[in-house]
Amino acid sequence: MYHTQEKTPGEVPPILFRLVAFMEERREWSGMATELLTQMGETDTAPNVITKLLNEYHATVLRQNNVRYVYRRTRAGRRIVLSRGDGVDSGDGLSGMPSARETAVNPVL
Repeated sequence: MYHTQEKTPGEVPPILFRLVAFMEERREWSGMATELLTQMGETDTAPNVITKLLNEYHATVLRQNNVRYVYRRTRAGRRIVLSRGDGVDSGDGLSGMPSARETAVNPVL
């Protein structure tokens, strides 16, 4: 049975800190909300709740902990992409700027 993540005003839901800990062991993770919750071992959180929390806290809690969140709609469903940054806004994508890899142009020889 899924429960909602109750919180008092100003309190960050504890699941977000567990997500940060989950990402400490990974450079990148991609999948659906249900897959994320399963891999994290979370059984008391509904997929729509984790998606809502990611959307609400991506610019604060996640960014402060060097976790980048991107949400993509695909034919298969809604895909979550989480990646770890180095905490420096040097074009690594944390500030919303494309990474050097995304903007690299192959030279013509």
